[in-house]
Amino acid sequence: LAFQWSISKDTLSEKAWYAQFKRLAEFHRIHGTARVPGQYPPDPKLGNWVAKQRRQYQCMQKGKTCSMNKERIQLLEGLAFQWSISKDTLSEKGWHAQFQRL
Repeated sequence: LAFQWSISKDTLSEKAWYAQFKRLAEFHRIHGTARVPGQYPPDPKLGNWVAKQRRQYQCMQKGKTCSMNKERIQLLEGLAFQWSISKDTLSEKGWHAQFQRL
């Protein structure tokens, strides 16, 4: 038997990351985008997690220690993940959403 007497923090954080990624993939499947609102009532943790991925990516770009890695970047980009969201993009998206309601 290969029984593990203790589970490392790294193993737990990897499992948690992949669990959140699966939730993001499901969001993408339903909504056609990986742009989860910061305040997403059906799954508030998902919006926070997405924002954290953007922060981790920025830290990596600056050469700082972080949990982001190439594999995670590839997985996220497979969902057309946007690494930065500008205020102009958000206001334009809001405009289009309101236009669609007309």
